[in-house]
Amino acid sequence: MSFRSNTSNTVFALKRARYEEQEQTKIGAPVLVLSVLITSYFYCVPLARLESAGTDWRIYDIVFALFFLFFGLHFLPRLQQLFKDRNTFLYWAGLLLVMVWLSLILTVGIGGMSRLPPAIIRSIRFSAYFFTAGFVVLLADTPRRYRFLFGVIYINIATQAVLAFAQGMGRLGSFWPVYYTAIYGVLPVGTLSPHHKQIGVVMLLGISMSLTLLRSKSGALRVVVLGLLAIMVMVPIFAKSRTAWLGFAFLFAGYVFINRQQSIRILLAVGVGLMVIFTVGSNSLVSVLQDNVNEVFIDRYERLGFEGIAGDRLLVYDNYPDAIAKSPWVLLTGVGFQNVLKFISAAGAHNNYAQAWFELGIFGFVFYMRMLFSVLKSLRSTADVTESCFERAAAQDAWAAFIAVMATMLVGETLWAQSSMYTLTGQIMTYMALAAAPLHYPSFAKKEQK
Repeated sequence: MSFRSNTSNTVFALKRARYEEQEQTKIGAPVLVLSVLITSYFYCVPLARLESAGTDWRIYDIVFALFFLFFGLHFLPRLQQLFKDRNTFLYWAGLLLVMVWLSLILTVGIGGMSRLPPAIIRSIRFSAYFFTAGFVVLLADTPRRYRFLFGVIYINIATQAVLAFAQGMGRLGSFWPVYYTAIYGVLPVGTLSPHHKQIGVVMLLGISMSLTLLRSKSGALRVVVLGLLAIMVMVPIFAKSRTAWLGFAFLFAGYVFINRQQSIRILLAVGVGLMVIFTVGSNSLVSVLQDNVNEVFIDRYERLGFEGIAGDRLLVYDNYPDAIAKSPWVLLTGVGFQNVLKFISAAGAHNNYAQAWFELGIFGFVFYMRMLFSVLKSLRSTADVTESCFERAAAQDAWAAFIAVMATMLVGETLWAQSSMYTLTGQIMTYMALAAAPLHYPSFAKKEQK
C-alpha cells in the first residue's frame, strides 16, 4: 500500500512538473491580448469626438475594457495583492490613485461641474495605465513571456520611429484631423499625440531598449537595432522637441552611472555607428536636422539667450508666487485633479512635480514622489538579483530611461494625465513594469521563501 502510494505521488509530481514546464513555455491568451492592449497605446488618433466631455474616444479605451472584462477580472485578486505590497511601486501608485479620485470633489467644488466629465475620463485612463503596469508584472512571469512583451513594446516604438522619420522627410503625411493640426501644427509624430513631446519621450524609451539589445544580442540584429537607434535619435530633432533633447543628456548620464565602465564600450560603438550613418546620409537629411537645431536652439539662444529657449516655460513659472500668495491653502489640499487651470491660469504647470502638488496637495505629492523613487528602487533590485544577462541589462537601462523621464518632468507633464500627452504614462509605466517583472517571477519568489 505504501509502495503504491509513493509511486502515485511520484507520478503526480512528475506530471505536475511537466505541466508547469509546459505552462512556462506558452505565451498564452492573456499575454497575447495584453500585447494588443500595449499596442493600442501607440495609436492615439481619435475614433470619434465626444463633444459633451471635451475629449475623444480612442481605441485603447475599448481594448482596455475588453481585456479587463475577459482577463483582468480573473487576475484581479492577485493584482490587489500586488497593490498591497509595500515593496512595489504599485503600492504607492495605488495610494496616488486614491488621492486622484478623492480630489475630484475639489475639482467640482473649485472648477464647477463642467470640469467633472473630462476629469473623470482622464482619471479612468490614468488608473488604467497603472492597472496595465500591474498586469504586465503578473503576466510577464517567465523569461519567454518577458522577452515576448519586450519585443512587443520595442516593435511598437520602432514602428512609430519609422513613421515619424518618413513624415520628417516629407514622405508621409499627418494622420491627425485638421482640427488638431491647426492647434499643434503638422509635426512628425506618427500615430502618437499631435503634441511633439510624446514622440520625443517615447523615442527616449526606444533608445534605452535599443541599448539593451545592442548589449545582449549579436549578428545582423545589432545592425538593424543600430539603424533604428539612429532614427530614434533623429526623430525628436525632426519633431523639434526640446524636452526630449533635455532627456537625451540625462539618459546618457544615467546610462553611464548605472553601467559604469561597461557603458564606455557600448557608447563608443554607438557613437561611431551614428557618425557613420549621419556621414553617409543624404544631404537633405543632414540639412533638415541642421535647420531644426538652428531654429529651435541656436538661433533662439543667439537672439535672446536662455530666455529664448525657455521663455514660454518661464512665463508659466512666474505665475507660481502670486498664485501661492493668493491661495496658500492649495499647497495643503490641492485644487483637484485636472484643475490646475483654476490655480495658475494655465493649462499645465509645465512641471510635473508642481502639477502633482498643485492638484493633489501635499499628501498626493508625497505619494507621487514615493512612487517615482520606488520605480527606481525596483529596477535597481531587479538588476541586482536576476541571473539573466538580458534582464539585468534591461533593468539597468530602464533605470537610466526613468532618470531621463524624471528630468523631462521638470519642464512638462510627462507622467501625468494631460490631454495632450494621451497614453504617455501608460507607455512609460508598461516599460518600467516589464523591466522590474523578474523581481516577481514565481521561481524567484520560491527562492526568497526558502
